[in-house]
Amino acid sequence: MITPEQYGDELYAEDEVLSRVTRSIEEHGIQDVSIAPGYGRLLTLLVRLGDAKRALEIGALGGYSGICLARGLGADGHSRFTGD
Repeated sequence: MITPEQYGDELYAEDEVLSRVTRSIEEHGIQDVSIAPGYGRLLTLLVRLGDAKRALEIGALGGYSGICLARGLGADGHSRFTGD
C-alpha cells in the first residue's frame, strides 16, 4: 500500500541538487536526519508565501533544508547557513 507521502513524492520529478546532497551524506557515513522531500517543498512554499527576506539555519548537516529555505527566498533575499 502506498502512503500519502509516497503518493505526493511521485507527483514531482527527482530534484538532482537535493539528491546529490542525500548521496553525499550517505557516502560520508553521516546519519541522514534531513527532512523528507515533501516537507522540503512545504518549507520552500512557506518561506515564499511568508515573503521572507532572510533565512538562518544553524546546524546545517548536509544543507538539505537550507537549500529548501533559500529556494523560497525572493531575488532580494539573504540566507546564512552554519554548521559544525
